[in-house]
Amino acid sequence: MPGVVLPGFVDCHVHLGLQAGGEARKVRSALDSLEQMGLKAVRDAGDRNGIALREAAYLEEPLPLFLPAGRALRLSGDYGDFLGPAVRSLEEGTALIDQLADAGAKAIKLILTGLLDFHRGGRVSGPYMDAEGLRKWTRAAHARGLKVMAHANTDGAVREAVAGGVDSIEHGYFMTEETLRLLAGEGTAWIPTLSPLWHLTQQETHGKVQKHIE
Repeated sequence: MPGVVLPGFVDCHVHLGLQAGGEARKVRSALDSLEQMGLKAVRDAGDRNGIALREAAYLEEPLPLFLPAGRALRLSGDYGDFLGPAVRSLEEGTALIDQLADAGAKAIKLILTGLLDFHRGGRVSGPYMDAEGLRKWTRAAHARGLKVMAHANTDGAVREAVAGGVDSIEHGYFMTEETLRLLAGEGTAWIPTLSPLWHLTQQETHGKVQKHIE
C-alpha cells in the first residue's frame, strides 16, 4: 500500500530529573511513557543531582534512545542553581566535563543567561561568560565526543555562544533574523522550547505581565 515513512520523533529538551522530583523510579516511568507516545529519542538537559544521568546506566536499549547531560555547567550568575552548582573557574568546569563524560553523559549543558523575567519587561540576566571562556569548555567537550547545548537568551548572548563553538542554542529568545542566519551558516541547531514558555505565560496573573505578553 502507498504511504509515507516519517523519521522517529525526538524530544530535544526535557528535564526528567526535575519532573520526577528527584525520584529515580519516576525517571524510568517517564521514559516508559515517552516510548508509548512513540518518541524514539529523548535529550535530557540535566538536573542538579544528575539523577537522569545515573538512571541512564540502567536503561535497556534501544528505545527510546536517551541522551542525558547530567548536571549543567555554569560559571556564575543568578540562574541555574537547580540544574547544577556554579563552578569556581574554567579549569574546574573542564574537570567536571571529564567527570560527566566518564559517567556516561551524551551531551554537556552550559548556562549562559537567565530566563525571561516578565515582571521586568522581559529582561534576561547575563551573559555570564564570553566566547573565549565558552570555547575552552566546548573544546573540552568535543575532545570527549560530546555535543554542547547552551542555555542562551538575547541576541548578544546567542552570538557569544555561537562564537564559542556550541552545537545548539536552547531557548534563544529575542534573536534577530541576522543571528538566525548566523546559526544557519555555522550549522548551530536552535531548540526554541516555545511550549513551556507558553505554559508559563498562562500561569501569570499580574496585570502588567499579561500586558507585556500580549
